[in-house]
Amino acid sequence: MVPINTKGQALLAVALMVSGLLAACSGQSTKANGSSADGSVYERLITLDGFDRRQMFMAEQEAAAVCMTRQGFDYIAYYPAGSDDSELPIETLAELPPAGYAEEHGFGLADQLENQKRAVDDDPNIPVVEALNPSDQAAYRDALYGHAEGGAPPQGGCLQPPNEQYLNVTIQSRDLRIEARERLLADPEYVELEGDWSRCMATHGYDLQNRHTSILEYFAPQMEALFAEWDVAGVVALRHAEIEVALVDVECLDAIDAKLRDLAARHEQRLLDEAFDVLDIMGQLQLQYDASE
Repeated sequence: MVPINTKGQALLAVALMVSGLLAACSGQSTKANGSSADGSVYERLITLDGFDRRQMFMAEQEAAAVCMTRQGFDYIAYYPAGSDDSELPIETLAELPPAGYAEEHGFGLADQLENQKRAVDDDPNIPVVEALNPSDQAAYRDALYGHAEGGAPPQGGCLQPPNEQYLNVTIQSRDLRIEARERLLADPEYVELEGDWSRCMATHGYDLQNRHTSILEYFAPQMEALFAEWDVAGVVALRHAEIEVALVDVECLDAIDAKLRDLAARHEQRLLDEAFDVLDIMGQLQLQYDASE
């Protein structure tokens, strides 16, 4: 077993570069007006309308390498392995899994853990840091991530967040999706449908009240254990367990699927109106980075 918690600073770098805000997704085309040719507005917000982030993040990495060299340290610019592996593909605000996904991936939890570990393990800078003495390691991390005082976020590091406009728009996208989802979850019609789902899950032995939180809470102990101490057998066990639950989830969703999609579509209409500016900015960023190739 490999103690991955000793690589916390590397995980921070991954979080800055491929944060859980969104999965990288380069397959969709993006029009100049910021709207992709296909996909619901919710799907488009998740994928940032098909924006390919690799060029932008490599520019950030190369700037970090120059900055670190000026401070007397080596830093190798890289794009983390697994960064382009999509998370669970979601097409609707109701967050319904696509057909066939659960059979192989469950809820995608083990996949995400493996992608994160692969990103850390493939970081070419870990051997650079490990070769330094403890004092120089601390100086290296301060130079790269910035120095934190009194619990405040680190300031002044060479590894800065990507394009500020991109960072702002990802935050806006996340906030819009959270607000839209909260409106959906509070809708009396949704509450009734989720009650049907919960009762169905209970007949299979799963006491899950809220589909959006109970499932993650159910698997939290296994995931936290793997964050603290990586164990291949533990990942296999997690994937097996989540596939088992996910197949029941799919079965219980089947009876309410059409009603959920219709309800979500009504809430997505408001989201579309609110998200227009975000999608427009993504179109501008796409043009900016396409032009710089």
